[in-house]
Amino acid sequence: MHLRGTISAIALFLSAPTASGAASAAPLAESTDATPPTTREVIKWWASQSIFVMDASNFGGHGTPVVLWQDTGGGNQYWVTEGAREGGTYLHPAYSSGLCLDFNGERGYGNPIKVNDCDGSDSQRWFFFYHPSGGNAIATHSDYQYCIDVPDANFSAGRQIQLWGCNNRSSQQWLR
Repeated sequence: MHLRGTISAIALFLSAPTASGAASAAPLAESTDATPPTTREVIKWWASQSIFVMDASNFGGHGTPVVLWQDTGGGNQYWVTEGAREGGTYLHPAYSSGLCLDFNGERGYGNPIKVNDCDGSDSQRWFFFYHPSGGNAIATHSDYQYCIDVPDANFSAGRQIQLWGCNNRSSQQWLR
């Protein structure tokens, strides 16, 4: 990773208030990962067995698709964790603490993952657990039944990630 990209991401992280505007965040809840994210951590999520990272397309706002893209070091590829008071963890793109990783409240196979304006809904709270083949799976906090998934395990640039039933396959393994 380039030092300039790291400094930019850290600066964005340090200057970003929490969703509530408070200076500190609640601790993460219910993570069973061997190395869970800390209370406020900047993470770059790498798709398993690929050169691609989770990317909020073009630093977009509400409704922006989250896709796989080559590592550019941009703030749209870093994710800030924030513990939710209601349980689970919010994931904000590093460039905006007002946006949250979301699936629009529609659980089901193939529903697209996006960033939306943070509203505290269940569809914006995530649960991390250790993936049997290494890394992390990122599941819906409210029911732990659906995971962030690369469709058909097709690891290619621009591929929009989706919600899919948790299945312990490489398409649901995320490394940081």
